[in-house]
Amino acid sequence: MSYGQRTRLTGILTYADPAPADDGPGAPCVVLLNAGIVHKVGPGRLNVELARRIAAEGFDVFRFDFAGVGDSPARTDGQDLSAGVLSDVRETLDHLERTLGHQRFIVMGLCSGADNGMRAAELDERIVGVALFDPTIDRTRRWFWEALKAKCRSADYLRSILTLRNPALRRRLGLSVPALESGDGEGEQPELYQVTYADRPRITRCLQSLVDRKVHLFVTFTGSWDFIYNYETQFLDVYPGISFADRLDLSFRPDADHAFLDAGHRRRLIDDLTTWCGAIP
Repeated sequence: MSYGQRTRLTGILTYADPAPADDGPGAPCVVLLNAGIVHKVGPGRLNVELARRIAAEGFDVFRFDFAGVGDSPARTDGQDLSAGVLSDVRETLDHLERTLGHQRFIVMGLCSGADNGMRAAELDERIVGVALFDPTIDRTRRWFWEALKAKCRSADYLRSILTLRNPALRRRLGLSVPALESGDGEGEQPELYQVTYADRPRITRCLQSLVDRKVHLFVTFTGSWDFIYNYETQFLDVYPGISFADRLDLSFRPDADHAFLDAGHRRRLIDDLTTWCGAIP
């Protein structure tokens, strides 16, 4: 369907099956966000599988493209990317409320989609649940210790130290580093990093506002994110001042890849998500 007053957007609705009863507020509507520039099917059709499975549990699910992504034309309202995605989420929730009557929503997103979902939830009180897959996160002191332990378990790493071929060690000793080995090996930053959160205090304020509103959080990290997240409770260590109580479902999936391309890992993620959605009152 095509909708939107400021900018035309395109989305697909998967109806709940079985349909919810007419009495009572009904289940929240689930909204799936783009991951970077990947259109609304999601990486490896992740959003398609999420939509179908969650709809089978009694939730309407809507996946759409931000302006300038996939089937949605580029925006014409002059907003920059950071403000634009928030406007697009608001337009989408307004449309779903106006046409379907939904007044409560759960937003889900991977990577930049996670960050944008968190930002949208801070501004829109209709959002009662946020699922974040590999969101932006800071390293901690323990992260460096865990990374060092992992390196020390690597025969190749130990061999590079003993033979003085390790780039970091060579730099520390003042030795030359071959061009092909000069990278820092820390991986890439999350996509669209520059348009989401820039610092820990900003994310902390956002998360605290969600906790104060009793928003439910599902947060999971994969092994692909080990260059910034490498142990189960790192999220709690990054935000020690926030009391999430029973509003947080946190998991670390070290064997899973960023897009959950492995069928088993994807199935377990979707199982956990459907259980979590069903527990939101």
